[in-house]
Amino acid sequence: WNPWRGPYRGPDVDVAVEVTGNVKGLQAALDVTTRTYGARVVLGSWYGASSEALDLGLAFHRSGVKLVASQVSRIPGELTDRWDKSRRFVSTVELLRTLRPSQWLTTHTVGLEAGPVQDAYERLEQARELAVLIDCSRNGSD
Repeated sequence: WNPWRGPYRGPDVDVAVEVTGNVKGLQAALDVTTRTYGARVVLGSWYGASSEALDLGLAFHRSGVKLVASQVSRIPGELTDRWDKSRRFVSTVELLRTLRPSQWLTTHTVGLEAGPVQDAYERLEQARELAVLIDCSRNGSD
């Protein structure tokens, strides 16, 4: 599912992890969790000085969705001895290799040519794409 391509029609979602740093991504996470009472949206992103509006209407309030802020640079004190920075890094890389998020997050792929890459960054900035993959093994865009 891709929020840039149409409404979500999948199964109910208990937890959504939002890491795009884009308000559209946050809205999409809220949209997929409001059908499940008491679901959670984990915010693993920083939205900077964004002043875009979110739809926090009736569906949001009736759903009891919980927003949980995740501070990725800190962990609870009781875990710091076992989960040092090196172990967290290795675990993250292993998890990314297993989940392969680029397969379901990427909304646009371009080659390494300057024009398509510039266009891709503009599309991201304008929130017209969720994630762009720059494929160094090819030229052009699709």
